[in-house]
Amino acid sequence: MKNIYPIFDHTFSQKMPKTEEQYKEIRKERKEQIKDVALQLFADNGFHNTSIQKIAQKASISKGLIYNYFESKEELLQEIVEDFVKNSYQDFDPNNDGFLTDDEFYFFIEKSFETVKSNPVHWKLFMALSLQPAVTEFLMKSTNDYAVRVSKTIYDFFERKKCKNTTEEIMFFTSLLKGTIVQFISMPEIFPIDLLKNKIIDFYKTKFNT
Repeated sequence: MKNIYPIFDHTFSQKMPKTEEQYKEIRKERKEQIKDVALQLFADNGFHNTSIQKIAQKASISKGLIYNYFESKEELLQEIVEDFVKNSYQDFDPNNDGFLTDDEFYFFIEKSFETVKSNPVHWKLFMALSLQPAVTEFLMKSTNDYAVRVSKTIYDFFERKKCKNTTEEIMFFTSLLKGTIVQFISMPEIFPIDLLKNKIIDFYKTKFNT
C-alpha cells in the first residue's frame, strides 16, 4: 500500500529547538509520525507481523529513538487506540455530567460523521486494524471502562425516551452509525454521508417528537 503519511525525518534533523516549547512541539510531531506509520503497518501487515524495527525503517528513524517515545509495541498500540476512542467520543456528553440531552444526542451524531469525514483514510486503517482478532481482544480490555460509561449514558437516554426495548434500541443506533461510517470509508468519493446523517437525525427527531 502506498505510504500516505509524510516522512519528517530530514525535517526533524534540521530543527534545532531553541526553547522548551519548540522542543515539546518537535517531540509531539515526532510521536504523531511514529503512530501514523505504525497504524499503517499494523493495518496492512497485522499487529503481530509488524516489529518495532519495521516501524523504524518505514519512519526513517532509528529503532532506539522509538523507544524514547514508547516502551513497547503494545504501548504504541495502546496510544493509537486511546487516540481513536478519544476522537470518536470527544463530542459525546460534552459537559460530562452523565446526562444526555436531546441536543447533545443530535450533536454527537453530527460530530461523529464530521470526524470521520475529516480523515477517512485514517479511519479506514483503524477499522482494518480493529478487525484483527488479537487487536479486538486488546480493544475490549483497554477501552472497557470508557465503553461502560458511554453505554450507561446512552442507555439512560433511551430509557427516558421510553423505548420498547432499550438494549435493542442501542444495538440499532450503533449499527446505524457504524454501518454508515463503514460504507463511507469504503467509498468516500461517492457515498452521500451527509444525506445519511440527516436521515438518521430526522428519524430520531420523528421517533422522539423533538
